[in-house]
Amino acid sequence: AGSSGSSTPRSVAEQGPVVEIGIRLFDLLQHEEPRNCKHDSWRESKVTTMVLRNIPNKYTLHMLCAEFHDKGFAQAIDFVYLPVDGAHGVNKGYAFVNFRTTDAACQFDTVFSGVPLRCFRSQKVAKVEKASVQGYKAHRKILRSKLAKNVEVGAVWFAQG
Repeated sequence: AGSSGSSTPRSVAEQGPVVEIGIRLFDLLQHEEPRNCKHDSWRESKVTTMVLRNIPNKYTLHMLCAEFHDKGFAQAIDFVYLPVDGAHGVNKGYAFVNFRTTDAACQFDTVFSGVPLRCFRSQKVAKVEKASVQGYKAHRKILRSKLAKNVEVGAVWFAQG
């Protein structure tokens, strides 16, 4: 600590408790994910099926899947169901999307909630909700039942395997 002009770096211990608190806070900020109570609840109940609402009616299944793919969800999704109004040939404004993991479903909510879908200029912003029926197998069973009764189901995509 002389005035010789040489600056010797001081250790953290020499810098005192303020630096140590700053380092601990920095470590916490770097390693702790933001809390989302909704996502915590979904993780506890193992939610994998979401409903994406406010889809512009002219969207096709292909457009929707392309948007999911472009946002990084290509390998995370194993089922997409886009109900279609047969009389008008357009979708009904919502889709069921099943994910392979709950974490992927939560990430989907983070990415798509509150933003407009990119095709077609529309004032609609997407809304993501937990579906009342959960899981790939449950939705496959529902769709098979509808097909057996000759009920129009709309556009469906299942992952292979």
